Amino acid sequence: MIIMRKKDLKQLVSVMKALTEIRGIGSEIIEYCENLCRENSKKTLRLDCNINNNKLNDYYEKKGFKTIGICDESPEYVGYKREKIIF
Repeated sequence: MIIMRKKDLKQLVSVMKALTEIRGIGSEIIEYCENLCRENSKKTLRLDCNINNNKLNDYYEKKGFKTIGICDESPEYVGYKREKIIF
């Protein structure tokens, strides 16, 4: 597992929100994360997405992420847990 500090994670989320207008940036971010997994001998890449965000959930499915469960640890957030096998 690669763990990010809360400060770094917040900064990454802010940058990602700002970059959503750039076509293809999502694919580049996923590819970067996949390469990071390979470099660290990780076999899977996991993420979660709000259960009501159909557009993003469809996108992740097309990128090879399979739903492996529900993320409902917080009453304010329910999402799909997703995983992709990294080769």
